[in-house]
Amino acid sequence: EGTAAQQDPTDGSFDVFSVYQEVSVPFTDKLTGEFALRYDDYSTFGSAATWKVGLTYEATGDLMLRTVAATGFRAPSVSELYGGNSGSYDYLDDPWGNEQDPQILVNYTSDEDLDAETSESFTAGLVYSPSYIDGMSLTLDWWRFKIDDAIARLDVQAGLNNCYAGDTSACETFNIGSNGDLSNLTNPLTNVGYQDTSGVDFNLAYTFEGLGLDWKINNDLTYLIKFEQDGVDYTGTIGGMYGGYAEYKNNFNLTASRGDWSVMYSNRYIGEMNDVNNGDDIESVLYHNISGVYHFTDGLSANIGVKNLTNEEPVMVSSGNEAGTVPEVYDTLGRQIYAGISMKF
Repeated sequence: EGTAAQQDPTDGSFDVFSVYQEVSVPFTDKLTGEFALRYDDYSTFGSAATWKVGLTYEATGDLMLRTVAATGFRAPSVSELYGGNSGSYDYLDDPWGNEQDPQILVNYTSDEDLDAETSESFTAGLVYSPSYIDGMSLTLDWWRFKIDDAIARLDVQAGLNNCYAGDTSACETFNIGSNGDLSNLTNPLTNVGYQDTSGVDFNLAYTFEGLGLDWKINNDLTYLIKFEQDGVDYTGTIGGMYGGYAEYKNNFNLTASRGDWSVMYSNRYIGEMNDVNNGDDIESVLYHNISGVYHFTDGLSANIGVKNLTNEEPVMVSSGNEAGTVPEVYDTLGRQIYAGISMKF
């Protein structure tokens, strides 16, 4: 209550009845089809039917090709429908000049009248396990997801600018009063027109023995081709209201083990982006983590580790919604040391 940024209670419910079936059909020794149908009936939104068609082809003993086309249906959750209002002091630029503090209180609300999201998805890729390198596999997948009536929040800064320019609908959507009164500034959940995103995933997995140890290497790289919402391309941008859409993200893991103990090093890379509101360049970041586990018995183990080993500071995003950064994307706690014991009965 002291800052007007409290969270109100969430209260609500709905009922759903679902029926689904899946069938796998081996057309030949090398070609297999997968087919699925699903029917959902919600007490709040009515019913929807979705489907999936997939094909897997084992071209050789080393190479497998795969593709899937599907439709989807996602009803709003209880928190999206009935979530209690919460306040947040966001970094915004008041075009009227009434607010002296760049942190302006925004009321985040849910909406009981949200519609369900519908989607179309397409993926195509391959898995390559070279017989001449035991324990190695490579996967490469292209994907595209198109979501209609996507549930999201709008860009408050864009709403302020549009209202200031004379767009009365923007003033009504964000509860902006006359002459730029922002005392009831609101950012509601809503059904945006669409989201269209595509990219490429690459994975390398390799297990081997060396120096008397068992080794596991795993690397996941994602290249974002496009993230578009309602005709606006957000690829390579970041903002407090939308999260971050770096073109490149990578996760790397290396584990060495022997007998009852194992040690793991991992890192997480987030590529550079531009601030969605002012175009500032946001630098890339690389987080390092290390951990170890020792198994005393089958049911008793101990672990110790360090997250964010190099104590990387949160990346500065001037339009970020929390302390000038985006906590959903970047680490805000710094170096963390932890230890624990696990016992299974």
